[in-house]
Amino acid sequence: MSIHNHNLFIFSDAPRAAPSSNPRPVLPLIHCLKPLCREYLNGLNLNKAYFDSSHDKCFCKKCHDPSNTDLKCRQWCKQQHDWVRFGLRVSQAHQKQWRIFKEWEISYYGTSSNRLASILNNRFVPLDGDKLNDGTTFDSGHPDPTHCTTSPSLFCASRPEFTSRSHFRARNGTNYTVQVVLQCKQKPGTYTVRGGAKFHKTEWATVTRCILIPYGLLVRLQ
Repeated sequence: MSIHNHNLFIFSDAPRAAPSSNPRPVLPLIHCLKPLCREYLNGLNLNKAYFDSSHDKCFCKKCHDPSNTDLKCRQWCKQQHDWVRFGLRVSQAHQKQWRIFKEWEISYYGTSSNRLASILNNRFVPLDGDKLNDGTTFDSGHPDPTHCTTSPSLFCASRPEFTSRSHFRARNGTNYTVQVVLQCKQKPGTYTVRGGAKFHKTEWATVTRCILIPYGLLVRLQ
C-alpha cells in the first residue's frame, strides 16, 4: 500500500498590506576614526615614549554620539567632538613641582604634523626663534611670530592661521585632510588676552618660556 504526500496550501481573503510609501531610511555605517588617526601618527614616526595610551579618548561619532542626551557634554567636551585625543606623557617632576594638573589652565596650541617631533622632544612649546636640541630654529608658522599664541578654545586654535592642514591617504585608499592641535597646561598669569568678545576667537599671547606643556595630541580627519 503506497502513501501519497500532498502539499497543503492555505488561502486567505485578507488583503495584503500595501508597501509603505515612506520607507525607513538606511543609516550610513559609521566607523571609529581612532585606528585611522593612529595609522596617520604611525606614519610620522614619532617616538612611542611620548605617548600615554591610558589617557586616549575618541570623540568621533561612532564612539561619542553628540545626539545621545545621556552624555550631557560640557563645553570642553563639545569642543572635541569629531577629534581623537592621544594622551602624552608629562614629566612626573614637573607635575609635582609646579602642580600643573591642579593649578595650571587648559589651552590649545594649533600646529602642523611636521612640527610635532620638535615640540614633543622639547617637552615645552618653544617660542619662535628658539634653538632646539637638533640644532634647528623653531618656526611656529603662526601669523604673529613675536608671541606664542594659544587659546582656551579648540575652535580658535584649529583655525587655518594656526593649524596647517595636511593630506593623508589611508591604507584603505581613502583620502583625508588632517589637523593636529596640542592640548596643553599653561601657567596662569603668564599671558595677555587678545581677540574679540566671542570665546571661539579668544587668543592668549605670551613671551614667557617653559610655561606651556603639551599633555594631549588631538587629531581630526575630514
